[in-house]
Amino acid sequence: MYIRTRKRENGKVTILIAENVRRGSKVQQKTLRTVSTVFPEEVTRFTEIAEHIKTAMEAERTSNLFPFQTLSEMVISSRNRSFHDDSPLPVNLRTLREESRIVTGIHDIYGSLYDEIGFSRVMKTCPKSRPVVKDVVMARLAKPCSKRSTCELLERDFGISIGLEKIYRMLDTLTEDRINRIQDICRQHSKGLFTEEIKVMFYDCTTLYFESFTEDELRRFGFSKDHKFNQGQVLLALMVTNDGLPVGYDVFPGNMYEGDTFKTAIDRIKVRYGVKRVVIVADSGLLSKQNMALLEEKNLDYILGARLRSLSVPWQDRILDNTEYEKIQKDDRILPIATYSYTKKQRLILTHNTKRAEKDRKDREKAIEKLRVKLEKSKNPKSLLSNYGYKKFITVEGEVKVLVDEEKLQREALWDGLHGVMTNIMDKK
Repeated sequence: MYIRTRKRENGKVTILIAENVRRGSKVQQKTLRTVSTVFPEEVTRFTEIAEHIKTAMEAERTSNLFPFQTLSEMVISSRNRSFHDDSPLPVNLRTLREESRIVTGIHDIYGSLYDEIGFSRVMKTCPKSRPVVKDVVMARLAKPCSKRSTCELLERDFGISIGLEKIYRMLDTLTEDRINRIQDICRQHSKGLFTEEIKVMFYDCTTLYFESFTEDELRRFGFSKDHKFNQGQVLLALMVTNDGLPVGYDVFPGNMYEGDTFKTAIDRIKVRYGVKRVVIVADSGLLSKQNMALLEEKNLDYILGARLRSLSVPWQDRILDNTEYEKIQKDDRILPIATYSYTKKQRLILTHNTKRAEKDRKDREKAIEKLRVKLEKSKNPKSLLSNYGYKKFITVEGEVKVLVDEEKLQREALWDGLHGVMTNIMDKK
């Protein structure tokens, strides 16, 4: 990754951040970001800005010993010294040619940890796939990317040539038993780093889609968080500790409701990981009577995101009418908080955040403004439908008048900044 300048016909200079990419037998320049187009007298100042941006981009790809701000200042300082240094160079730079480039350190450090932790032993019965797994893991640590890009990265930066077909054959050897052993090794090693037991565990799900329009027993069409409803996907469930350390994961068919994945996760927590007492923290996607009953049955504490607008009308009115908040100190802010006894075994905890309220207000006003523009352009209700695939099959009969309900808007504004959680932890400690 490097900074280059490009002169324009109008006399200005464009400052770019680029990198060289090998495509087949040729090396091509790829522009990563255009920093700015400036007058010649501003090039030096904006080049320094570009150096900060480039260092930050490099820091996202690999871990550095120093903060990226420090690295960029070191580069700028070195460049400024070279501009004012008139001493003769010991070599002729015009004769220098790059023959090859090898990145060292990743295999030396992370590779030693890989072997020390015990990952190499998982593939000891597969001598051909064993080194491929390690090289792919090292490449992913250096730069997470696709399998094809991983092959190019290994050859370009590490001097290791692995065909794409070898990676696919290696993946076939990662059986469910080997994957479970890898997870066990991660868990045991992470557990050995800390003396305290796991007390809080976070659980969440996301969807991963494939560039494919076919289904199988795992890839299914379902609700897509990437809005790829017509492409096969899987559901990935991940559990991490309060320190962010992964505890385990599971993959489910893409059409499964994320709340239905919870039973498998709970079984793992109680049986496989031997956790005695832990607080499960999850978003409102897991808030269901079945999941809360399951957690009670397994004697696990939980804090789940509450769907405030799905509560009964009396509860909604009670929440919106509440003015008796307890004030607590949160960093440098005072956070209002209210606690309700929802049932004998559950508490509903409500917070109000002014920053969240401002964001909610702006998001709503932006959406309403778009809606008003649509209504002004067309009074046809069909123009408000977002599903264009089925829109052509709809016919509007008779006179239809579409208006914005101002009363509902005013009630919606009352929810700005409110967030609630449901928990079975009855004490306030």
